[in-house]
Amino acid sequence: MTRRRAIGAELLRVSGRAKPLLERAALARVGAFVLSRVASDGGFRGRGGLTGDVYYSLFGAVVGSLVGAAVERRALGAFLGRQDPAALDLPHLAALVQCQRLLHLFGIPRRQRAVYLEAVSRFRSQDGGFGDAPGSVRGSAYALYLAVLCHEALGVEVPALDLAATAAAGLLQEERASATGSLPRLVSATLALQALGGPVPEAQVCAQIRGCCDPAGGCRAHPQAPLCDLLSTAVAAFALRRLGAPLGGLAAARTAQFVQARWDVSGGFCGTAVDPTPDCEYTFYGLLALGALEP
Repeated sequence: MTRRRAIGAELLRVSGRAKPLLERAALARVGAFVLSRVASDGGFRGRGGLTGDVYYSLFGAVVGSLVGAAVERRALGAFLGRQDPAALDLPHLAALVQCQRLLHLFGIPRRQRAVYLEAVSRFRSQDGGFGDAPGSVRGSAYALYLAVLCHEALGVEVPALDLAATAAAGLLQEERASATGSLPRLVSATLALQALGGPVPEAQVCAQIRGCCDPAGGCRAHPQAPLCDLLSTAVAAFALRRLGAPLGGLAAARTAQFVQARWDVSGGFCGTAVDPTPDCEYTFYGLLALGALEP
């Protein structure tokens, strides 16, 4: 096992590097956008939604904290407290846990932690990883990545650490060998394996990530994808920086231009050149990308 590297704290640190890059008026625009997405129930709305969504609430709360927007913490906490962890899928459960950790400066209370851990454990797969559905025979890269984030937020180790690291290594190897592999899955497996203390073939992974980057700026979800998108661009830039090979020079400048072009007049960020709808998730990825690209 190699040195373990937490994911969640570094995501916040790197996305926070975007703040000094933005002028006061730009920060105010971003803050106004995320506050405009707050629903009457205290959560943040998703695309076209009228009520709060746990998944988007995580991104709204994180962006709000990064740009200094005055998110009503008590109302958001009440919204989160009304959620039933046992009824959520893993992406929404992971968002709930991480959002609660963001609100609890001294850690999630022990009684709540036990409930969340039990809910997360339902997604443990038979191969030692975590799956997209409860009781999966085999885990997935994204589910394992989310489970690692949950355990970090809860302040406990992933159970059967060696088995989970072995599962992560297998998922990474599979993704690297796949002719139809996806950049988000590749990065999910890489980050999970790092966090679990497994060895990552850094040079090979970096080369594969760069193979999804467009010379004109931005990154695709896979090399054959028709368009670059903001999520893929952000996770690629973040992973390359974490692996010690950040984008630099002209590649970084052009990718920053791609990110800036996704910034909407509303203050939020959009996903692609053909997607005109900003949301809290893409706004977080916009900040993450800018922070990861900063020298």
